[in-house]
Amino acid sequence: MQATGHNSRTAKGSVFLLSLGLFAAANAALVAWQPLQPMAVERIPTKPTWESHRTRDFMAGTQAPDAVLFGSSLMMIPTACRDADYLNVTIDPVVHPYSQYLQAKIAEKTGRQLKCFNFALPGGMISDHYMIVSSLFSNERKPKLAIFGLSLRDFIDSGVECAASTPAYHYFSRYKTESEIDALLPLSMPSIFNRGQYLADRYIYLLGKRLQIQVMAEEAISSAVTKAIDSTDRAGRSKPSLEPSTQVSTKPDSNPDAALSGTEVTEGMVALQPNAFYPWQDNSREYKKRFKSANQSMFKVQTEYFKRMIAQLKSEGVEVLIVNMPLTPANMALMPKGSYEQYMSLMQQTAREPGCTLLNLNDGKTFVASNFKDPVHMNGSGGKILIDKIADCVPDLKAVARKSQVAATNKASVSE
Repeated sequence: MQATGHNSRTAKGSVFLLSLGLFAAANAALVAWQPLQPMAVERIPTKPTWESHRTRDFMAGTQAPDAVLFGSSLMMIPTACRDADYLNVTIDPVVHPYSQYLQAKIAEKTGRQLKCFNFALPGGMISDHYMIVSSLFSNERKPKLAIFGLSLRDFIDSGVECAASTPAYHYFSRYKTESEIDALLPLSMPSIFNRGQYLADRYIYLLGKRLQIQVMAEEAISSAVTKAIDSTDRAGRSKPSLEPSTQVSTKPDSNPDAALSGTEVTEGMVALQPNAFYPWQDNSREYKKRFKSANQSMFKVQTEYFKRMIAQLKSEGVEVLIVNMPLTPANMALMPKGSYEQYMSLMQQTAREPGCTLLNLNDGKTFVASNFKDPVHMNGSGGKILIDKIADCVPDLKAVARKSQVAATNKASVSE
């Protein structure tokens, strides 16, 4: 009996090793052969997220918006709240990607209507903005002005394992080739311990191509079902009636923070009321975790992403306005000693480059406590001051407007 059990275990082990060897051989053959060509980004399935919604809206139309706002929720929330106040309507930020108030302020100064797109993302890091710029901007499709609402948190957030761990990096990676992703590895995944999923996708062929295989399988099944239904219809039998889908309706949340949580973002999730009052919330515990250390390794990585992004924008002739976002003393007190000064030194150094301007709004005078809904996020009243200051400081605003007019005229001439 013992010998029989031993032989059984040996046989099972042999089968496992044989199966593993066959799989490794098949995988090596697929890696060498590469039977599946890269799939168009538009065909790759994705969950509804801020990244997917904003990319869809940014890419709509024949030309890029004239100005694009970047940043985290520090820029996203007050800009959206201000539009609700300015338009005096309830707005859904999921389907409201433009800053109507900034457009109006620019129109006051230039007489021209410039489209001002809000690409700020919850928890946005500098590397996330780089992924947007390097994936979607080009000499053929780019804004005239990029406005970055930044703070120290965007460079050192201890809650972010590495640049590649954010939702934005995952989403915009689909716009990159394998060689481009590989070239970013020292920045995006500096530690070998960050690269588990990357290595699996890179070297296990079927795993790395799972989304592409999913799309191909769904399309094949859909085609087969359509042919079967058409065949049945031609035979004189009616098509089966489909039950209408039932959707669970939920009441939209009037708190802007609802837009920051969850892995999926859907229309009707948030409804920002005009002139809404938001009770004060203390998020100090959250930011203690984000600022638990100076995180010099992350700061170094994000600085390199920042420099690469600014270099690309300059090479494409895009004007850059860096807005040092206002914060309350309570939030400033949580920062690691010396980190804010290091961050400001980088901002000031960048502002000395041609085509770059720095607007420092964290001066302790421009904003008051009532402009904030918590130690870092402003409400609609803070959003008004923020955008007024941006409009006042936009570098050579009339020149930006002229660039927009020339681009529109050229576009019209080509279409004719």
